[in-house]
Amino acid sequence: MSPEKALEWFRALHAKGDAIPSEPDEWGTIYEPRATIAWVMEADAAIKAVFPAGHPTAMWWQSALTSQPPTTMANTDRVNAFRALFDAAIAQLEGGRIGSLVEGVRADNARDLLGQAEVMVRDRVHLAAPTVIAGGALESTLRHLCTAHGLTWKGAGSISVYIQASTTDEKHVLAWGGLRNDAAHDPEGYGKKRTAPEVERMIDGVRHFIAEHMR
Repeated sequence: MSPEKALEWFRALHAKGDAIPSEPDEWGTIYEPRATIAWVMEADAAIKAVFPAGHPTAMWWQSALTSQPPTTMANTDRVNAFRALFDAAIAQLEGGRIGSLVEGVRADNARDLLGQAEVMVRDRVHLAAPTVIAGGALESTLRHLCTAHGLTWKGAGSISVYIQASTTDEKHVLAWGGLRNDAAHDPEGYGKKRTAPEVERMIDGVRHFIAEHMR
């Protein structure tokens, strides 16, 4: 999701929060429970889609969401807390800080894929599958780096096309791309030609590449 789309989403939800039916009483404001819960759930989905789980905004939001039972969600104090946290989230997006958040999520996703590939190798699953997974994480990262630096390519793209995003690592990246292609095109034969340590070295190399370029 682009920063512009995320901000558009959050602003629309902000306006929807302003429109929650309410009426004043002697204790403050009474909010309509069904509309309030619906808005909180939508806002929850937006925050979790944009902010990494370890980010303070996501952590504070989760705390506000789970600190009390759902039956109290429309209480004045809770609604005010949700609105204040959502306002703070929008302020961060408007301040142009979403780029690093999105990259953080992207890097976390790539690392998750590499972790899955590593487990498959360790559990002696067919070597082709973890190689293809690691290659996919690498290609996704290279494509993002090309886009971030305004680089273009022709056709559907591939690791060899996206290599322009990191010429200093060209030798290793092309080698990993070759392994990925071999595994994808001949999965049965790949397991006979390659060893688990070779695939583990590829996974470690891709992990290091992502850590260096997605900081």
